[in-house]
Amino acid sequence: MKLLVIGASGQVGYALMDQAKQKNIEVYGTRFKQQGSMLYKLDIRNKGEVKSLINELQPTHIILTSALGNAELCETDKKLCYSINVEGTKNVAEACKEIAAHLTYISSDYIFDGKEGPYSEEETSNPINEYGKAKNESESIINSLEKYIIIRTTNIYSYGHDKKNFIAGLIEKTKNNQEFKVPEDQIGTPILASELARANIELIERGFNGTINIVGPDLVNRVEWCKRIASELKLNDKLIKGVKTSELNQKAKRPMNAGLKTNKLEGLGIKIKNIEESAREIKKIMNKDKDENSIKEKILELTKQYFEITHKNQQIEFKDQVRYAGRVFDEKEMVAAVDSTLDFWLTLGSKGELLERKLAEFMGTKYATLVNSGSSANLVALTALTSPLLENPLKRGDEIITVAASFPTTVSPIVQNGMIPVFLDVDLGTYNIDVTKLEDALSEKTRAIMIAHTLGNPFNIKAVMDFAKKNKLYVIEDTCDALGSKYDGKMVGTFGDISTTSFFPAHHMTMGEGGAVFTNNPYLKRAIESLRDWGRDCWCATGKSNTCGKRFCWKLGNLPKGYDHKYIYSHIGYNLKPLDIQAAIGLEQIKKLPMFIELRKQNFEKLHKILKPFEKYFILPKATENSDPSWFAFLLTVKDNAPFTRAEIVKYLESKKIMTRMLFAGNLIKQPGFMNIEHRVVGTLENTDRIMLNSFFIGVYPGIDDRHINYIEKAFNEFIIGKENE
Repeated sequence: MKLLVIGASGQVGYALMDQAKQKNIEVYGTRFKQQGSMLYKLDIRNKGEVKSLINELQPTHIILTSALGNAELCETDKKLCYSINVEGTKNVAEACKEIAAHLTYISSDYIFDGKEGPYSEEETSNPINEYGKAKNESESIINSLEKYIIIRTTNIYSYGHDKKNFIAGLIEKTKNNQEFKVPEDQIGTPILASELARANIELIERGFNGTINIVGPDLVNRVEWCKRIASELKLNDKLIKGVKTSELNQKAKRPMNAGLKTNKLEGLGIKIKNIEESAREIKKIMNKDKDENSIKEKILELTKQYFEITHKNQQIEFKDQVRYAGRVFDEKEMVAAVDSTLDFWLTLGSKGELLERKLAEFMGTKYATLVNSGSSANLVALTALTSPLLENPLKRGDEIITVAASFPTTVSPIVQNGMIPVFLDVDLGTYNIDVTKLEDALSEKTRAIMIAHTLGNPFNIKAVMDFAKKNKLYVIEDTCDALGSKYDGKMVGTFGDISTTSFFPAHHMTMGEGGAVFTNNPYLKRAIESLRDWGRDCWCATGKSNTCGKRFCWKLGNLPKGYDHKYIYSHIGYNLKPLDIQAAIGLEQIKKLPMFIELRKQNFEKLHKILKPFEKYFILPKATENSDPSWFAFLLTVKDNAPFTRAEIVKYLESKKIMTRMLFAGNLIKQPGFMNIEHRVVGTLENTDRIMLNSFFIGVYPGIDDRHINYIEKAFNEFIIGKENE
């Protein structure tokens, strides 16, 4: 058996999926709004979608539970009721007939007027509301098939799925000491959803064909039903208040004395649990939920305690060590990571999707795509510009303008894609690209500019973008060190075609390893996601299938028509996804990001103030005109007239446990890995070489407080005064 449950998000569909999985049946499901593992998005009103999915999956059996079951809405919107409950049923029935699949249809006792219930399968229908009329008409459609089951049922209830049905509402209200009003003059035969699913599967396995009632053995009014449930679950039944149906002012008429007979079902030897037995099944679920939640709460509370004991003091304690960068977190990040781990979703999932939305909102871009590092972000960004999805993609041999005073992975993607980096010098003080040399760098091969905002300080974006626009060049902004920096009042990373950032622990926020790629271009977004996800052409999220609705209908490349779209590759890509556990940490970090940015700015200003008296020995960093940097570090260049060398002051600071770092690669083309790459140099790299020889930086990250600042001031004073007095 290969089973398709249409309407798997409802309580009956959910129970059917669960029952099928327990019996090791190959089962697939559909939802109207979203997908999930083995779940497909489907609107049964769309005939093409229905036909395509059923042809794709080729199920042997289909169970149609999907319906507009709100009788009030059916009454007020007859057109919607008919389109879903009748036309939707017709679409499924026709598609089913084409592949000779067996169709099970879930109907209702609402096809009867409710004057003389309970009703057998043979009695004449007489619906009194729009929902009942639609169900009755749909039964006629199903009856035209050769292989079918029509299941009539009523008063379905469950607990533990969506907790929105009648009995779930009773439990929640009485637990909260709230009155629960229920019509006392409506009679039915209630059934637990899992019991309905069990009997349904059993009938399919037996090869049953025809119409059958599947309901519970108890014919009761709703007050009695609720009180028997309450008694078994030890709920306060005094809160259950019987009212007349007429008092509820409902638009749709209800069949009052309804319910269904079970003689045929019993004749097949299939027994359904009564109200008390069903209530005990609910109790098992409630106890399981309680136990699971209790254990989880204990684990998360212990995680908080562990943070207090192990990490909190380390976050605030000053032990004469001033780091240049580091993670800043509290118990919330640890709890988020543990909570996500307990879910045991081992790849990128819902938390990743949420973080992508929040990152895009923060940046002011349409799209954000998570990757496993800032370096991967740069690789994906540059490679995306080679995509055949673009009208004028980059190609091997193209020249890309950049700088040599950078981190290697700003340049590596250029080389890895067979392109030629064209190196320009930088300005001292801003440490960004010398824009006066842009015109000199231009050649007939020039296609793009890929540069970083150095240590959080924006480059001259106006000059770069004007030049790029004039010459029709792509621009990639590497904002790995500059998350939250602004130029002309706007976030850096929003000016170019693509931008990148990093979430390494040293950066503005962290998720351990991790990064992101930003763009406003939907074609680039598609290329970015494809390259991150093996190069696949399919755009379904992890664990989802058939978002396009024609998974087995594509004809791409030299592949045969209908080759599985999940395994069609339109790019030479990678697997560069981070984990949902990391995204969980990121969701807590991004809440702190505005505070982190402000603290970086404050620390920079404090360091600038205490080091200003030594400006005769140092070139101090300065913000690019018209910018508001979110500083990554405080960069100093030792002047030629200083009574000390960079090596001497760095050695001294490190001996005082004040961490220092170089401006990354210094002059990149003098690094062993880059010495022999094909490249061009425009002008000289005089300032780049000077940085390589004489520059270093110290930290401004949020973990630095006034105690650290005072300690730094003391160390610089001691060292410089000592050198002046030698």
